[in-house]
Amino acid sequence: MALFDQLYERLFKSKSPNAPVIYEPLQRSEEFLKTFIHWKNAGRLEEVREMVTRGYELKSKDLTSNPDVHILKGSSANGLAVSFDDTLNSDDLSFLMEAIKDQVLTQGYKQSNADQMIKEKGNAEEKICKYYLKPIISGDAPYDQKYGNVLIEEVFIDLKPSYLKLIVSTYHDSNYKSALPFSQLFKKLFLNEN
Repeated sequence: MALFDQLYERLFKSKSPNAPVIYEPLQRSEEFLKTFIHWKNAGRLEEVREMVTRGYELKSKDLTSNPDVHILKGSSANGLAVSFDDTLNSDDLSFLMEAIKDQVLTQGYKQSNADQMIKEKGNAEEKICKYYLKPIISGDAPYDQKYGNVLIEEVFIDLKPSYLKLIVSTYHDSNYKSALPFSQLFKKLFLNEN
């Protein structure tokens, strides 16, 4: 390789082929928020919650559903993912993400981060919108971690919705009380149980 080509490679080529092309705060427009409120008031939130709940119950019995719901289980993280399909409208996952965020904030949480990034992935463009919520901590250790830290992420491929992921990760050390079960948070988010 010629010296000029080597210098060009070092100076202008991305270190990682998956490095974000755009990384910025996630800020919902006034139009998005108006449409979101209309979506909720029209009853679509309840319809989508019912679909996710049905899918979650079916998946727990190793059955499939539409939309497809995936159960994510681990020792320190639990959650679910909802794949986009033709039973959902194009904005349903974005609005569900917003509804989940709003509901988690009512459970003694604060928004720690909200961002979006766009990157190239193979021949496709991947856009990831993300909320990261943490419990409001007060007092002395052991701290109440509530359900744990909450990550809500929506992924688009070539500007089309792909899936929504909800992950709750917990701490397992003496500085924190045991986390409340994910199943309890699921019931609050999708079944409106207090």
